[in-house]
Amino acid sequence: RGVRCWDMHSGECLQRVAVSRGGVIGLHWIADSARVVALTNQYQLCGLDFDSGQEVFLEAATGCTWMVGLGNQVLVGGAVMPGRLMLLDGRSGQVVRKPGQWKLTSEAGDGALLASAAATYGEGRYGVTAAPDGNVHLWDVQEGRHLTRLLEVGAPVTHLAIGGDGLFLALALENGWVQLWDLEHRLLCQVLEGPWGSLTALALATDGF
Repeated sequence: RGVRCWDMHSGECLQRVAVSRGGVIGLHWIADSARVVALTNQYQLCGLDFDSGQEVFLEAATGCTWMVGLGNQVLVGGAVMPGRLMLLDGRSGQVVRKPGQWKLTSEAGDGALLASAAATYGEGRYGVTAAPDGNVHLWDVQEGRHLTRLLEVGAPVTHLAIGGDGLFLALALENGWVQLWDLEHRLLCQVLEGPWGSLTALALATDGF
């Protein structure tokens, strides 16, 4: 169990850092540093430093099954209790915002703090999450505020991807279908009905397609 750093030109493994608690299910590289944050299947956030080759912090993320990066921070969460939204500083390992510290609107409720998937845009300021009830929510992550309920999809969402300008959102459903939404007008633009089954990842190209 561990994370390896590779030289992509030579194919050489430069460093390996052991992870003490569980297998890695998510990674985020901290900008301008030799440090990554790993989320494990034992609900732990691990800070790994490739300069020293050591695990430098360990923080519990009980119930959290996904992680997205926001520069020097990571947003983590899960679809079932107690895996509610949490924001962590990836350099220090300190929790920036606990589940009970988010400011919720009346249309959100505590259920919005549970999410099966998430994506960020606006240089990490804004986050989009998919709640288990099929609602998609917009957050100001840096201020810790729920802004609005963007969409009512009506089906469980497994993955999200959003364009850098926040205008287009792609979401994957449990059956493997992908929906593309115009968020400015909140219109469903396209549905990709592939035969591939449940997806394991989803991304939008930099030009939004």
